Amino acid sequence: MSRTKCGDPTSIGFTGQGTDRPAEYTHRGSPRYDITPRPLSSYPCFVFDLDGTLWLDEHVLTGAHQLFRSLTRHGHKILVYTNNTRHSHNEVHSKLQRLGLGLAANCIYTGSSLLGRALNRYGIQETFVVGTSSLKCEIQRSGVLVLDDPKVPIDVLTIGLETGFDDSSLANIVRIANQDTLIFCGNRDRDFPTSTGPKIGSGRIVAQIESALGSRHITVIGKPSVFGIQALAQDHHLQPRDIMFIGDNYDSDIAMAKEYGCDSLFVAPPTPGRTPLPTTTLIAIIERLEHSHEST
Repeated sequence: MSRTKCGDPTSIGFTGQGTDRPAEYTHRGSPRYDITPRPLSSYPCFVFDLDGTLWLDEHVLTGAHQLFRSLTRHGHKILVYTNNTRHSHNEVHSKLQRLGLGLAANCIYTGSSLLGRALNRYGIQETFVVGTSSLKCEIQRSGVLVLDDPKVPIDVLTIGLETGFDDSSLANIVRIANQDTLIFCGNRDRDFPTSTGPKIGSGRIVAQIESALGSRHITVIGKPSVFGIQALAQDHHLQPRDIMFIGDNYDSDIAMAKEYGCDSLFVAPPTPGRTPLPTTTLIAIIERLEHSHEST
């Protein structure tokens, strides 16, 4: 069993769920996620998802640059929070810079970096990781030992997206895990949006492992868990009412915002087969933001 040790661990104070939870904003009795109960100018901080919200692969979506400029001009804080466990915090930071959506490093929250942060929060010292080399490096940077091909049962398993995960990978997990193994995962997203259509997400790997190991408790760190938004709120001294979350996935982005108690805007088109939910666009958000500031 080989191990790689990295720097000193850091931890966060884990706070409870938001207590300033607003009621759903409704129209004729139906929940609305395309409009907000308060003027947009009243939210000090806007938090954005990335894939499908601000970009698809290397393509910045219409209105993203303009909305960032408008928010900056009016003094709003901008943060991003993605469930992406494929890439490291530094890789996402570099992509934002390259695509003209530059933010300071401490304004970026990724599924990979939050997994490392959470493992430290829970006092985990070592883990076997299903995921990319970027995820493994991110966890190592958090101060947690990453086990390479362990020959003994593992105490902790951490699951991200691994594109080469196959039957032999699953068989290895069954071999090294036992009923006492603690399991953490970045998210349960079954797919994620790209410019050529949805691609398989880490949620399918989680489901495979869950089925192979039997009914197990798996601690989800990313959206819709509130761990990440609590972390960014603590880092930036924010309360739930200070935050407007904007995302394209109802089951992760909007569900997380509802659970935490902050308002949200849904920018994805309705999902086929599901009762259509009202959605908005980045351009519409810009127009309402500017009108809100003009009216104050």
